[in-house]
Amino acid sequence: MWIAAGKTATMEELILVEQYFGDRDEAVLVDRYAAALQALQTEDVETWLQDASRMGVNEDMQARFQRDWLGGARVPGLDPSVMETRLRDGFIGALQSAMDARLPLSIVLTLNNDAPETFSVDHVTGANAVTVIFSIPLGGMDSGPSES
Repeated sequence: MWIAAGKTATMEELILVEQYFGDRDEAVLVDRYAAALQALQTEDVETWLQDASRMGVNEDMQARFQRDWLGGARVPGLDPSVMETRLRDGFIGALQSAMDARLPLSIVLTLNNDAPETFSVDHVTGANAVTVIFSIPLGGMDSGPSES
């Protein structure tokens, strides 16, 4: 979820990822984390997207991810290869921590007024979940109600 200009919006694909990594069966959760980590470590976007299909992320969402995030539209001014590396490395760190702690995953998007190169994907391990934190320069997110 993200909040900007008093409006709240969600990114359906991130909700699907949270749901997928929210299974209460520890064995299922660990298997899901292991498979996702294996996909991310290939450094092949098509492998990532194939794994995302298991989470319910459909082809339209995948195309939007490639266009907006990996294609550079989401954070203008940030080299797309930097975006890809930060997404991959950020999720690898979060998924590994979640798997080690046997905790579900949550995701939050934060907006800031910093330069495009400050985009980051970090995480924090809490008592009930590992939370992935997207720090997105404000110029990179539309404050309107549309989903993307």
